Amino acid sequence: MLKGVSILQTQIGQLRHDAQTDPLTGAHNRRSLNGLLNQLMLKQIPFAILEIDIDFFKRVNDTFGHDKGDEALKTLTDIIKKLSRKDDVVARIGGEEFVLILPNEDSESAFKIAERLRTTVASTSMDVIGFITISIGIATWPEHSNDIDQVYKYADKALYYAKEHGRNRCVIADKN
Repeated sequence: MLKGVSILQTQIGQLRHDAQTDPLTGAHNRRSLNGLLNQLMLKQIPFAILEIDIDFFKRVNDTFGHDKGDEALKTLTDIIKKLSRKDDVVARIGGEEFVLILPNEDSESAFKIAERLRTTVASTSMDVIGFITISIGIATWPEHSNDIDQVYKYADKALYYAKEHGRNRCVIADKN
């Protein structure tokens, strides 16, 4: 009976892990990310959101195939995790879109972290593909807004500004 309980606990743990992570990269998924953000907000811990997008990712998939595109996503995840601190949260929220949550960081310090990430990615050669670049939009809670949906919109707007103005850059959201 104890063996059966142990097997059941292992299965429950695996199901919990599967429900909270992206199967390709092992990063948190959107469901897990939302839960972690809610915890930070409940504890009144300020944080920065870095919205990260691979530049011209469709070109990677079209040129090298989806299997190499998947490898690029995994490599990017590994880079983000290596540059992250223990309490930072790495999540994949869509195709080639990631979010890095930086607790207790303001816009300026988050920008420095984002720049380090951007330059590390740009200087890392990936098997077959070569080099990729990323664009990053930055917004902070509660500095930009107390409403998490608005903070996301600010980060998204900053990301698109980065993409429209040359890509391979980091942009802090304008509060207007």
